[in-house]
Amino acid sequence: MPTVHGSIGFALPSLEARVAAIEDARVTVPDGEPGELMVRGPLVMLGYYGNEAATRAAIESDGWLHTGDIATRDDEGHYFIVDRRKDLIITGGFNVYPAEIERVVASHAAVAMVAVSSVPDETLGELARAYVVLRPGAAQRRPRSSTIAGRTWRPTSCLARFGSCPTCPRHRPAR
Repeated sequence: MPTVHGSIGFALPSLEARVAAIEDARVTVPDGEPGELMVRGPLVMLGYYGNEAATRAAIESDGWLHTGDIATRDDEGHYFIVDRRKDLIITGGFNVYPAEIERVVASHAAVAMVAVSSVPDETLGELARAYVVLRPGAAQRRPRSSTIAGRTWRPTSCLARFGSCPTCPRHRPAR
């Protein structure tokens, strides 16, 4: 099987894998659509020892394990990790993936480092905020969200706030 750049590959033999809808794990999304990567088979854990509630939250009654990874699958069966479910930002009912925004913002020539997290919003619940460290001497070519917004991301992956800072957060804030 050929290697595909960015792919984590195929499911292991004897292991089933699928991409499920974020809102309903029983629904498998079409190829190319992001959802939660789920796996099932003899290599999957049976549950958390002494913690039935955690087991029920992690494993569906039909044996599908929630991996916590947001992924896509291409039409040849290759899987690609998009983000972590815990990092997902829900803006007005739309799923926004911080890693997707980070990849696009990081592609700007003036950006040395970027981290995206959520900020509360009274109307939409939460919005994405990009923390950006500029390259030395980049003040004159500072990126604006309007110049980045049309670049290779879904329209729902919008930024609420965008500005420069001297350093970036190194981890996601606890929710």
